[in-house]
Amino acid sequence: MAIASIDEAIRNVVSVGAHPDRIAILDNFGVIPAIEWQLSDFQKRTGIRATLKCQGDRAIDRETSTVVFRIIQEALTNVIRHAQATKVNVKVKVDRRSLTLQVTDNGRGISKVEISGFASLGILGMHERVTRLGGEFKIGPRLPAGTQLDVFIPLGEESPAAD
Repeated sequence: MAIASIDEAIRNVVSVGAHPDRIAILDNFGVIPAIEWQLSDFQKRTGIRATLKCQGDRAIDRETSTVVFRIIQEALTNVIRHAQATKVNVKVKVDRRSLTLQVTDNGRGISKVEISGFASLGILGMHERVTRLGGEFKIGPRLPAGTQLDVFIPLGEESPAAD
């Protein structure tokens, strides 16, 4: 039911020409529902199985939400273009102090040349977004097969709930 509501919201936003740098789903539903929608759409379009595991329940600020969502988009794009994978797993953990994101696939893996190569603009963009927030970004091969992307983003203090 939530995915249908999100799909409708996105169709409405697209029909009125939303700014491409900001996805309305993040503002209206939050980062986790936005990731759920993205993975559902990815699975429908590609046939690649996608799963999401979440832990923690803390509000995430707008900039961090955007960075996390854009990283998911870029990671899924890379899976489609390069991985030859049949499965993608996304894990998001949020606690009082940080957000961690892990994206893994069961594809062919990524080489050191691909990570640091001139053509790796997507990887460079993800790295820059995370470091701009004071975070850490790692990507590399995953054993026994596939690629693993890890992101750590420190979060500021939670604002007390307004009464």
